[in-house]
Amino acid sequence: KLREPELQVKIHFSSGSDFIWKKLSLEASKAHLLSLADDKETIAEKIQKKDFTSEEEFFEKNQLQFIPVEMREGGDETLLARENKIPTLLQEADLKGILHNHSTYSDGKHSLR
Repeated sequence: KLREPELQVKIHFSSGSDFIWKKLSLEASKAHLLSLADDKETIAEKIQKKDFTSEEEFFEKNQLQFIPVEMREGGDETLLARENKIPTLLQEADLKGILHNHSTYSDGKHSLR
């Protein structure tokens, strides 16, 4: 039993028809949602129209390059998407070498050396 959890979890329920717009709304920061999608409307205002059936369709319909969820923070990602300049994110194939080690500092048998 966890009496004092270190991690808070929120669970959101949705109908199938509302899932995509709720997902777009809940996975982005407030700053991202308030950023301008074009000269007139914010990302949030575009989402509220609910005139799309997928994330990809939402971005395409609003003349924005797809913004990966990892970038929906409210920086310059919307401007980059308008200019079709969203960078390719790190992929698993880009990773090389040892990414996780155990040592005598933790629970391993060997020092870092």
